Amino acid sequence: MKSIGSPEEFDTLLKGDKPTVCIFTASWCGPCVGLKDKIKAEGLESSIAVNWVMIDVDEQEELSEKYDIEAMPTIMFFKSGSDKAAETVVGANFDKVKGAAEKLLN
Repeated sequence: MKSIGSPEEFDTLLKGDKPTVCIFTASWCGPCVGLKDKIKAEGLESSIAVNWVMIDVDEQEELSEKYDIEAMPTIMFFKSGSDKAAETVVGANFDKVKGAAEKLLN
């Protein structure tokens, strides 16, 4: 899972031709780490063909403010070419994340 290093990098990614799943996270957030580990263990990154990225809220405050992030993890799902989230999941609910990621491809 790729870490986003700047708002410009995220904007460029969203303008691409592939949907994006973005996990707003923090290094100190236990549920965030658990969710990322579960996504990896279940092979979600390779089985659902979308961009999987992480944004550390402490490192990317501008993006956290832009998307009004108030809790971690917050997972936002973006359709190809859009900077408006099609869906948002707050909390480390793997099944909701998987379902929302699958819907991006429909």
